[in-house]
This record gives sequence, structure tokens and C-alpha cells, in this order.
Amino acid sequence: MPPRQIVLASAGSGKTFWISSRMIELLAYGVPPEEVLGATFTRTAAGEILDRILKRLAEGASSLPAARKLSLEVFADRPQPFGADQWARTLENLIRNLHRVNIGTLDSFFMKSATAFAGELGLPPRWRIMDEATGLKMASEGLSEVLASIERERMVELVRLISRGNVSRSVHRSLAGMMDQMLEMEEQLDPDVADPWGAFSVPPGAAPLPTRLERDALAGELRSLRLPMNKKGNVSKDWQKAVDKVCRLLDSADWDGITKETLCSAVVAGDAELYRGPIPPEVEHTVLKVLAAARAALRPRLADQMQALKEVTRGYAQVFRKLQEQRGLFGFRDVTRLIGQDDGVGQRVDFFYRLDARTRHALLDEFQDTSLAQWEALRPIVGEVLADEDRAAVIVADPKQSIYGWRGAEPDVVHAVASHYALDQRVLARSWRSSPVVLEFVNHIFGGIAANPVLDSSDNHSQTAAAWSRDFSPHTAEHQHLPGFVRVEVGPADETRGNKRPNLLKHAAKKIAELHQSSPNATIGVLTRTNQAVARLFLELRALDIAVSQEGGNPLTDSAPCEAILALLRLVDHPGDSISRYHVAETPIGKVLGYTDFKDESAAGKLASQVRKRLQTEGYGGTISRIAKLLAPFCEPREARRLGQLCELAYRYEESATLRTSDFIRLVETQRVEDRASARVRVMTVHQAKGLEFDIVVLPQLDATLFGAPRYAPAIPYREDPGGRITAVFPFAAVGIRGLFPELEPAFRQREAGLLRDGLSALYVSLTRARHALLIIIAPDPANGVGSTKSPAKLIRHALASSPILEQVSAGMVLHQSGEEDWYSTSALASLETVPPPAQVAVQLQLPEGSGAFRRQTPSSLHGDAKVDVRELLRIDNSDALLRGSLVHAWFERIEWLEDGRPTEADLLGCGREVAPLAPEAKLRELLRDFFGWLDRPSVREILSAGRYPSDVVVERELPFMHRSGDVLMEGAIDRLVISYDGTHAIAAEIIDYKSDRTETGSASITSLTRRYAPQLRAYREAVSAMYRIPLEACSATLVFLEAGRLVEVGAEVPGGDELEEADESAEVTGWGEADEVGLPEELSTHGVDSAGSSPSDLPSAAAGTDPGEANAEDGIHSSVAPSAESDAAASAFLDDVRHAGLLEMETMGMHGDLGDATEPFPASPAEADGESALIVEDADLALDAGISAPGPDDGGIRPAAPSSPGQEAVRAESSTSAAGEPTGLSDDPVADETSTRNQTPSQAAPPSRRRRDDPLQGSLF
Repeated sequence: MPPRQIVLASAGSGKTFWISSRMIELLAYGVPPEEVLGATFTRTAAGEILDRILKRLAEGASSLPAARKLSLEVFADRPQPFGADQWARTLENLIRNLHRVNIGTLDSFFMKSATAFAGELGLPPRWRIMDEATGLKMASEGLSEVLASIERERMVELVRLISRGNVSRSVHRSLAGMMDQMLEMEEQLDPDVADPWGAFSVPPGAAPLPTRLERDALAGELRSLRLPMNKKGNVSKDWQKAVDKVCRLLDSADWDGITKETLCSAVVAGDAELYRGPIPPEVEHTVLKVLAAARAALRPRLADQMQALKEVTRGYAQVFRKLQEQRGLFGFRDVTRLIGQDDGVGQRVDFFYRLDARTRHALLDEFQDTSLAQWEALRPIVGEVLADEDRAAVIVADPKQSIYGWRGAEPDVVHAVASHYALDQRVLARSWRSSPVVLEFVNHIFGGIAANPVLDSSDNHSQTAAAWSRDFSPHTAEHQHLPGFVRVEVGPADETRGNKRPNLLKHAAKKIAELHQSSPNATIGVLTRTNQAVARLFLELRALDIAVSQEGGNPLTDSAPCEAILALLRLVDHPGDSISRYHVAETPIGKVLGYTDFKDESAAGKLASQVRKRLQTEGYGGTISRIAKLLAPFCEPREARRLGQLCELAYRYEESATLRTSDFIRLVETQRVEDRASARVRVMTVHQAKGLEFDIVVLPQLDATLFGAPRYAPAIPYREDPGGRITAVFPFAAVGIRGLFPELEPAFRQREAGLLRDGLSALYVSLTRARHALLIIIAPDPANGVGSTKSPAKLIRHALASSPILEQVSAGMVLHQSGEEDWYSTSALASLETVPPPAQVAVQLQLPEGSGAFRRQTPSSLHGDAKVDVRELLRIDNSDALLRGSLVHAWFERIEWLEDGRPTEADLLGCGREVAPLAPEAKLRELLRDFFGWLDRPSVREILSAGRYPSDVVVERELPFMHRSGDVLMEGAIDRLVISYDGTHAIAAEIIDYKSDRTETGSASITSLTRRYAPQLRAYREAVSAMYRIPLEACSATLVFLEAGRLVEVGAEVPGGDELEEADESAEVTGWGEADEVGLPEELSTHGVDSAGSSPSDLPSAAAGTDPGEANAEDGIHSSVAPSAESDAAASAFLDDVRHAGLLEMETMGMHGDLGDATEPFPASPAEADGESALIVEDADLALDAGISAPGPDDGGIRPAAPSSPGQEAVRAESSTSAAGEPTGLSDDPVADETSTRNQTPSQAAPPSRRRRDDPLQGSLF
């Protein structure tokens, strides 16, 4: 019988392993892949599941022992021994139907469903998903229309209610966001309840509003009371002040103020004492009458507010839906809601037919993150699956890790579904991740969580904790001997409390630096509660020279250069905006655009006009790319990456762009864009750490409330069934007012319970990310006591304390320590060879379709054979073919001329460790022996010898390029390029392309491979010809087959191999003169330029092989079968280009990457060349002021680049001075900007060079 179960899997217990096992089980029984719906929460998780399935099947097919192991894992309850051949057939069937595999996110499944049933769901033709900024803009429009139809006084009252009295510059945007929350609440109302909005109303016979006489009478009664006395026999000043204040509030009819007053609050709360003494009964009696009057006055007002909110919300819903239909823009929430409605498409008999897939089995992962709306959309499908006993349904969840309540996640749905469908329950509590020391600490904190003194039973917090802990089972470690360490210490004090603790975060950064230095091979996850803390810690760690990555997405406004560009756009919209003018003038953007006096209104208007013209002619992408290129020399690497991402966003925006720059500014301010760099120290929020693990986890932000910072809403929903729809809506009320209306309390308690549940889950997720060690840093207590904040830190302190009363703690104290402090020395990490931190990886940004840019293509994609060997793509035995391909290019890049000497073994091993830090040392040394063997071959020695060429040549290694051919942008990298000059003229070039393919000795194999690579080499020739203005016939291309020791020159056409010119070990290689056959001039004049090429430190992606694209390609292309020559050639050619994908220069067409280097000015003459390699981008027709960049260190202005021609052109960014000595980044005439730079002849174009890293312009001026 197929599995039908719910699996409650704790952190680290193997959820992905379990669900992949169930999928493999179904496939093994012959279930077609398309009949299984596999759904999870994120695309990353979905990809991990599919990847795990493929790899495990491939492993099972590799040998008999592996087959038996997989059989035991998959058929644990029903032993079914499968042989390797059976697993191979299962894998083959899966691969053949890979396009039909239905593993993805719930959103992707709903999108597919909505696309198939757009008409039935009421979606207009050509509908699409809107981005956050567009949604906010539409919400703002809808709100404006609704508010315009309301009386002014009522509108003002509603604005105050919705904004909670906080009026700010962005009040309208805040109101629009608030209305979106109200709309979501309206969508979740229970249709069976007549009027959920009317749950709070004025009942018949309610007390009338207190009159002036009644208020005066109450004040008089208060003043006549006998108040408590002090020790001297006088009336207590505290009591007298309290009574006087209540009387004043009665006089002004300030009923809100009365509910906040200390005396009234104490009576409402039922306190027996106040001011260190009992509350007299007569005082309590009179205050109760005052509170009754307040209740009578406040009830009609609150009821009226609820009705007004109901009208506005429903009016807004109607207007907003109309706007959506008119524009065809919808959100994922809308799609889910439409599919899940009562007559939703999931109940149609043709549902699966229309989807071209019949779902007979369902595997649902991370189910605790499912929202009620998502479950309503899924319920018909799951119900159909479970109606048949021959179908499988596996739901994997961990309610303890549900931390997305703010996004609608409802973990109670997990138990409701399990109960409703009577699913078998299985609990996984054995951790395959954490050390016993870490798990003992976790068990200690959460084992008795319901009894923790922080969670008081009087407010139901302990009951919430008890409900949370019903899913907690004591964790055990699979790896009992895994070393570990846990430490809880007290950091320094701060003047501020809660999450804003700069001193504590600075202290945490120093501790992290110490950990990183003492445990260099360990990964460190620094988890915080807020994005602000992530940014702060990132900067603190960078200041300590720690390589660190900042995870998760933030708006690009976290970058000073991006903010400067936004200030410029604000100036464009409002030239009179003095703040924006000051921002532009006082930052480098003003310097490069020639606007440095913020008081100059005329210049501001002129600049605004110039930018507006650029926006009209070039669009947002072209204009912002132009400006970004000018700013690039002033940027640190991270700022440069963020600038590139701003350009990317600008190009994507062009499809819906307007001339109001405020619309684009709004997009930038709301769109979250991730800036990820590879590092062993990673800083992120707890939510971003979900599903990750680290050797060490540091928690420096545990002193804020467990309840987080909930989103304010003017109304509070209530659900009779916590996992059901909203049955009542109540007004938001402060604590004092809530005490007057007991009917509000259940809704607020339900809200608090959800926040507390999320807080406990966030703490659990934080602690269980650690593999070996935990460092918890908490704040010291203030001088006046422990405080009453219910924080994770307090919860941990109480769990560790021997007494229910906490003692004050001060900076420097260690509250807990367990395990081995020197755990690292006994761990497997210590035996690994320490590798240096990865080099800074340049950013490769791809333009979206329809951005107005050209189609991009790599030369390696031009080979004739379009077939893909899937077996090669699934290789799992870590064959050395692709590893050595990466190393070959990195090692050959170290060689300029062999006459200068070979790189040392130590130098090449160090380079190899940078390229492949995880490669075994033995493998590196084996490949190094091969490399030195290749260098001994005559043909390889010849190609690397200066004697092969005339004396006046320049050599470039690993040269990235971009070349326009028609409507295609060809981009790639040339392994080695030797250019000959006649004075300042480039007159000939030889392209050398290394191939490390495993070749046969016969010429047939070489001919076959050469024919395959020929289109790639021809593309290189065309690019070099265009870049250096060299006739095509003067550009030769040579393939170097290293294994065979053969050189093959590739001409214009290779129809059948007859025109291939091949040199083997015995052939006489006569050097450059052989190129006479392709028309090279016989005489080559001198041009002595010292070009030492680029080093790995200057070109990290090219030299060190650390580009993410390469890593992904190499990780994913493995096979247990020997690859064919053709497939190996395809993979090698592919990696040749992928290796350099992150180094392309950002320029006008939106190809933006390593802005910190790629746009640096070129020297004016060959004599200025500093020996580093250039990045060249072509087509001056679309260039940013024809390659103009920011002023150099000795220049006052801009120098135009090499001239362009009607055909393919090269653009080189240079620095110079205009005639007037002023920056000329923008002008009134865009066309003039393009043509004014075409004032040089091709011979004046100097050999390219990159500015040195110690250039003063590399520093950030922001």
C-alpha cells in the first residue's frame, strides 16, 4: 500500500532525504513522474529535492553495494532488493521524462493552473504578475479614488485611524500598504458569517454618552474621596496627582487619556495595590464608574470606526479589482485566492487534463509554511488523492519551524489535515546535523518551555508555549562523537534597548573575527532578527577585514552610489528640491556630471533637462548605465555590484516606464535585491537562514521582545477555528481600552499567541542551525534591574538559572559554557588544508527579455552538434575532466613567455587551491604533473615562446570580450591573444585556444573535434578583427590540443576537415610566418610594449576560477560513464565562456558586471600601459558617451575613446580633459555626445590596459 502519512521532522532530521525517498519509491514502482505532485515552499528547496533524487538514483545505479544501500533507504519498511540495473532503468525513465517532473513551489503550481484556466478564473487576456512597486502604485491610485468619495471629516478620521496618528512624508504610501492588509483580511472572511465587521457594535439599551453634568459629578466624587496617607499623616502626593489627572481628563472628555492613566489602568487590570499600598475600596468603586462612562463614550466611536473601515475596505477592493482587470496585473495572492474559491478550478473534472498531468500522488514539503488560502486551493487535489487507497500522500512538516506567520503561514493546518484525513504520523527527532552538545542545549531550553517564568500563565503565554511544545521531542544526535561547544556571554551595554544596540553588535563582530581566525575552515552563520542589524554587522566585519557575505534581499538604497542616482532622479522630477540638489552636488555624482554647487538653480535645471532627454532617447536602462559607468571608479566592489544591479532593475523597468522618475524611485525603494558574495562568514536574518546550517552559529540580537514587531492594522481578525477563516473583525485598541471591552480580548489573545509562536519558532530555528558550536551574546541588565521584557535572552537565562528570580548580569559575564572550547582542533575541519578566502567575484547581470537590448550568445554555443549527453550532465563521480579544464586555463594564464621562466610548483599549487579549494591535494599534484608534461611538448613550447613571433607584440591572457554581430551580442573570453603592432597600429593577431579534451591519437579524432570547435574560433576571429581594427584575414586562430600535443589552425570554413592545418610533435612549426597562408603582411614593425598580463588577484573570476557560473556548471556536470569526445568538447567549450561570465564590462547596452574594474580609464598611449589586461566592449553606436568614464587621478575631465565605424566597433573607456577642462559626462544633445567622440583614427587606439588596484580612484568617496 502506498505511503499515506504525515511526517513531523525536527531540524536536521533529514526532511529532504525522507521526501526524496518517497519519490524514488514511487518511481521504482513504475509511477510516471508526471503523476506525482511535489510541492515545497521555495525554488531552492524544490531544486534540492530534484537534485537529491537524481544523485541518489545515479549512485544506486553505479554498483551493487550502492544499489543495496539505496534499496534499504527507500524500502525500509518493505524490503525490496533492487539491483544496479533496476535503479539505472528507473533513472533512465526519470531523465527521459524530466520535462514532465512536477516538483516546484506551490506558487509555480498555482501559476500553471491559472494559466490553463485563465478564462474560468476571470483573468483577462495577457494577464501577468505585478511587482511590488507596481502593486503599491495601484494601491495608491485605488486609495485616492476611494478617499475622494468620502466626506472630508470622515476621511480625516479614517486617515488617523489607519495611520495610528503617525503623519509622515510617506503617509499616503503607508495608507496604501495598510489597505492591502485590510483587503487581505476581507478576502479571508468566512462567507457563512453574516457580518464579521459587525462583531463590535452598540447593543440595544447601551448606556448613553456621558453628559457634561455627569462628568462633573464624577470629578466631584473623586475629589471628595479619602485618599491614602503617607507616613507623616498627609495625603500621598502620588495618589493626589493621580486623582487630579483623572479629573482633568474628565473635564476635557479625554476618554483615551483616561484609559491610559495609571490609576484607571490598575483598576482595569484588577490590581490590588498601587503606589506601594492597597487600593481603597471606595476609590476603586468610583474609578469603576469613571471607566463605565469611558466605555459608554468609546463604544459608539469604535463601532463607527469599524463600519467606516468596512465601507472603505470594500470600496477599495472594488476599485482595486477594477484596476487589476483593466491592466491585467495580479499578485500571487490573487491567483491563489481565485483557485481556492468555492467553485475553484481544482474541483473541475478536466483540471488535470488541462494541465497535461494527472496528479495521482502528492508529496508536500515544508507544509507548516502553508497559508490557509494555499491550503484551500490545494484541498480538492489532496482530497482526490486521499480518496483512493492506491495513491500516496506524504506531508512533511515541522510546526516548530513555522516562522512565516506574518505572511499567512498557519501551522495549525498541519494537525487539522492529519486529523481530518487520518494520516499515519511519524516523528523524526534524530539530528544528522548537530553535535550532542548543541542538542543538549536545545533540549534544555525547549524541554520545559511551558514552565519558563518568562511565559506567564496569567496572559495565556504559557498555554501557547505548551501548545508549541507538543511538537517538540527531545533531540538525539546521529553523530555522537561530533565535537561541540556552547557559550552564553554578556556583551557591553548600550544607551538604547531592544534591537538597536551598536556597542553589542560591534563587540559581536570582534568575537566573530576571533572565531574566524581560530577556526579558519569553519562556516559561521551570524543570525539576527532585523535587516538593520545585518547591515550593521556586515560593515563592522568589513572594517575588521573579514570576508563576509550579506544574505537576503534589501532595497538598493542600502548603497550610497545608488542613493546618489536616486537623488539625481528626484532632482529631475523637482529641480527645486534643495535636499536632492545638495545630495548630488556633495557626492561624486556631482563631480562627474559637472554639478558641484547646490545653490546654482540654473545649473540644476539644465542638468535635469539633460537627464530627461537621456531618459527619452535611451530609456532608464541606458541612462542609468551611463551614469553608473561614470561613478564606477569611485566605488568599492560591493557598491559597484549594487550599481550594476540598479542598471539591471532599470532595464527591467523600461517595459512599464513613465517619464515621472518618482515611479522608478518607488520601485527601487521597495524592490529587494540580493547581494550575495561567497564567504565563510555569512550574516543574515533568522528567516533567511531557514534550511541552512553552519559549523558555528552566532546570535547577537536576542534582547528584543519574543513577539517581534507586528505589522500594525486598524482592525484585528478573530477565527473561531485557529486554522479556519475569519469569523469576526474587531477594532485595534490599546491595552487600556481593551480592558473596558472583554469581547476584544479573545482576538488580541489569538494575535499574541501567533506572535509568540513565531518568536519561539524563530529561536528554535536559530539554535538548530549550528553543527558544532553556538555563541550567544546578550545585553547586560540596566542599572535599575532585570527589566520585564519577554525576550529570547530572558527565556534562555531563566532556562539556565537555578532560581526563578534572575540575578542582574553585567558586561563580560559568562552565563553558560558546555562542551569543548577547543572543539575545532578535534574536528574534521582542522585536518583540512586552510585555504585563503575566495577572491572577489565580479557580478554578471543578464538583461531580461524585452528590455530593448540585444540577444546574447557565447561562442561555445555555436558548435554544430545540438545534442546534449544527459549522462554527462548527471556525472557524480567527480571526474577530473572539468576540474582540469578550469586548472589548465588558470595555470596557462600564469605564463606570458616561457623565456621568462616557468611558474614554480608552489605558485601553481597555490593557484590551484584558489580555483578548486575542495579538490584533494593528490588530485592537484596529479594534474600539475600533466601540466608540466604538456609544457615539455614541442608544440606547446612553441606556442608559448616569444621566438614564434616578431619582437613587437603584446600578449593578452584570458581576455573577456563583447562583440556585436547584427542583433546578437557575442560574449566570451579568449584564452590567449598575441597582437602585433606597427607603431601604434595593430596589424595582426593570433588567437590561441587551449583544449584539454581526452583525445585519441589518430587524426580523425582531432579533425572531428576541430570541426566542432571551428565556429567558436571563427567567432573569436571576428571579435578580434572588430576590436582591434585588424583585417579578418590577418587574424588567425589556433587550437592547442594539450593531450595530443597538436596545434591546428582554424580558417574561415571547415566543411570536412580538408582545410585544417595540423602540427604534431614531428611537425616543423615556423612561427608567425606560417600565417602568410591567411594573408598576414610579411613585414611587421616594432612596438615595444611591456604587457605582463593580468594576475589572479586582478582578475578573480578568470584566473582563480571562482565565478559562480563556473562552479555551478562544474558541480552539475558529472557522470559515471566515460564521456565521448564530442560531449567532452562541448563541456570544455561551454566552460571556456562560463569561466569569464562574471568579468564583462558594464556598458550602454546593459552588459554590466565588475564595475569597480571594467570601466576604469585606459592609458593614453602604450607607454602608459601598466601590464594588466583590458576588458573591451563593442559597438560605439550604443556606447556610454563612446566609452567616456570618470576623470582620472591626474585629469580634470573626460577623454573620448577610439573612433567608431558603421560596422562592429570597440569602445574603450578612457580619461582625459575636455577643451574647457570640465567634465563632459552629459550634454544637451545626445547625438552630439555620440559623434563628438569620433575624432581619432584607428591607429590612435592604444593597446588596452587596466588601472592598478592602488589607483586612488578605486577608493570610495561616498
